[in-house]
Amino acid sequence: INSLHSLVAMWIFWMLTALRGKGPYPILVLNGEQGSSKSTFSKIVRGLIDPNSADLRTLPREEREFFISASNSHLLAFDNISRITDQMSDTICRIATGAGASFRQLYTDQDEIIFQVSKPIILNGIGSIVERADLADRCIFINLKPIPVESRKSQSELMEQFEAARPGILAALLDGLSCGLRNIDLLVPADLP
Repeated sequence: INSLHSLVAMWIFWMLTALRGKGPYPILVLNGEQGSSKSTFSKIVRGLIDPNSADLRTLPREEREFFISASNSHLLAFDNISRITDQMSDTICRIATGAGASFRQLYTDQDEIIFQVSKPIILNGIGSIVERADLADRCIFINLKPIPVESRKSQSELMEQFEAARPGILAALLDGLSCGLRNIDLLVPADLP
């Protein structure tokens, strides 16, 4: 039970940090076997923090695509990741902690597009998807257990129940955020990252 309470506390901490709207942000990593509801859990979290018609996406292949996605959403949720390249690992770290990037505007020689972003990120996949220490140091890891077949619900039934509960869950999170922001100056971290 203590480990379950610890996981729930870490998840709530991550949610409050994402709702705060100011980085740097820890990265939420959901691991688990097939049938552990990683994608559905990610959709629910995304639905609370930053509802979007494209709730889960594939990990971008290029840094430019990542920064464009980050500039158009508050929360980035990437589904079914099997491997993160070293370059993408660096990009994820930079976006979670706050980074700027500039890219040449397409079809021009001298015009550039500048991005400055800091966004909460969810990564989910089977197995250990985070390999580099600098990325792991920024992550909150939650390992989901497979849901027994007899306890499973259809996604439409589960999402209907979530929609009914969403206002109360969001109200509780916003109450917690309000309390945290009111007392943030009283916090003295034991260790700085």
